Amino acid sequence: MNAMRSTLDALAQLPGRKSMVLLSDSLPAESQEVKFENPELNTFPNTTRFTWVLQRIAEKAIRASVVIYSVDTQGLQYTGPTAADSVDGLARANTQMVTSNIMTARSSLLRGRREGGQLIAEQTGGFQVRNSNSFELKRILQDQSGYYLLG
Repeated sequence: MNAMRSTLDALAQLPGRKSMVLLSDSLPAESQEVKFENPELNTFPNTTRFTWVLQRIAEKAIRASVVIYSVDTQGLQYTGPTAADSVDGLARANTQMVTSNIMTARSSLLRGRREGGQLIAEQTGGFQVRNSNSFELKRILQDQSGYYLLG
């Protein structure tokens, strides 16, 4: 979070429209593990929700004329059962339910890991690259090739 803020502070000094590509395999909107505390944001202590901080970063980017593109570097992920999953001793009827539960849990985890990147990209006018084994930098450059300024 601090690295994004510092980068945006530096980009704000440059004239014109700017782009920032954020490469991350996990930028959640909330975390259940770590408590985020930033002395600069003394109104936001000891919480597990990053949404407020991400919205402030997006506002800073908008003021600096920076469009943020988020790239989920996890690539295309398989969410179904694998050889590492333990399904020993299950009846055939329960196998389908277990498979469904595994897929739901893994899909939810993937969605949660990219929520923050999606939020910050949408709010600044960019988009998120996900479910791809490519960073799609050409697509990002094409998006930057022209824009309209309405006043």
